[in-house]
Amino acid sequence: MGQVVSPKEVVVDCCEVVGEMVGEDLVSSTYSLPLRGGEEGKVVVGGSYITDDVGTGLVHTAPNHGSDDHQTALKNSISFPSCIVNEEGKFEGSGVPGLDGLEVLGEGNEAVLEEFRRQGEWFDCSSISHRYPYDWRTKKPLITRSTDQWFCSTKDVKDLAVQVVSSNIEWFPPTGKQRMVGMLEGRNDWCISRQRVWGVPIPCFYFTDPSSSSSSSEEEEERGQEWLMDSDIISHFEVSFYDSFS
Repeated sequence: MGQVVSPKEVVVDCCEVVGEMVGEDLVSSTYSLPLRGGEEGKVVVGGSYITDDVGTGLVHTAPNHGSDDHQTALKNSISFPSCIVNEEGKFEGSGVPGLDGLEVLGEGNEAVLEEFRRQGEWFDCSSISHRYPYDWRTKKPLITRSTDQWFCSTKDVKDLAVQVVSSNIEWFPPTGKQRMVGMLEGRNDWCISRQRVWGVPIPCFYFTDPSSSSSSSEEEEERGQEWLMDSDIISHFEVSFYDSFS
């Protein structure tokens, strides 16, 4: 178990200090990304999430793994590929030999270090203790990653929604009202396709008739992709849901 260190405490015995500079002097300089075939990266100014009291003050930017990093990449016109971590927390489509299929917080971490060693890019490695988010339900570490979702714009209905929430709904407990108003006022887009762990799923029904043997497999496949979302089906789902959970 290591310990949290500040920039002033970071000492590398094998190096000689040949000069000093402030962080902004590094902006626009470039560096090589060994795990991406030597692709060139550039140093940019981050945000207020980078502090000088913990760590080195020089951090990597992972646009697919956090809102702050994502916004920093967009602000600096940094292009980035699709997320290479799948919903099981494993590498996928990384382009690094032997890395795909390994858990990000497990064997995958060791595989990345090993690849640095293999390429001769190894400098130093040590462990420190730091804060990390855990899911309060499962008590397991969280992995933040970008995913494809459905959003609806709330710009045109925001004022009406705030009015209805504030005046037409009785809240239990009352504190829930201010929380909802704050969310409505602070968002122009509302995610409507959250995963089941965190929200309510969107009911969607498809045609399927396993007893039908008259149609060809191609016809069955085409038929199976049809959405069945008419008013009768939605009403039936609404009644069934109410009967099951009321």
